[in-house]
Amino acid sequence: MKKYIIILSIVFFVSTIYSAELGFIVGTVNSNTGLNIGFSAGMGMLLPLLKVEYELTKNPDIGNKTITTGIKLKPKFGNFSPYALIGVGTDFEKFSLEFSSYSTFTLYGGGLYIYFSKLFSIRFDFRFMNYKTFNKTRLSGGIFLNF
Repeated sequence: MKKYIIILSIVFFVSTIYSAELGFIVGTVNSNTGLNIGFSAGMGMLLPLLKVEYELTKNPDIGNKTITTGIKLKPKFGNFSPYALIGVGTDFEKFSLEFSSYSTFTLYGGGLYIYFSKLFSIRFDFRFMNYKTFNKTRLSGGIFLNF
């Protein structure tokens, strides 16, 4: 059984590494909270149009950090790649094991990648983040390396 799990893990890794991306993002959440800066990483899945994305951002003005993960539907048309995203995330000020200090949310949104070469692209992004008692919106852009 362990052998099959290892083989499936290797097949999954090899099938997704061809479309990995790593980027630096800057954006704003609502208009009064300052800029968020952070990193985004993603990789392909077994289905060609689907990608998994992970993001970590920080707002230096208020000390808030956000971690998100989501699934993107990302077709490519020449040098352009529009996408739709759905996912989950959490906000926190300081990492701790006291989970009541975390604010979780669901998110959805979309955006556009513009490819200047196979290695280099920029991204424009708009997201709706739905917390339990309120909502936020995020507008961001980023520079990406695509592998």
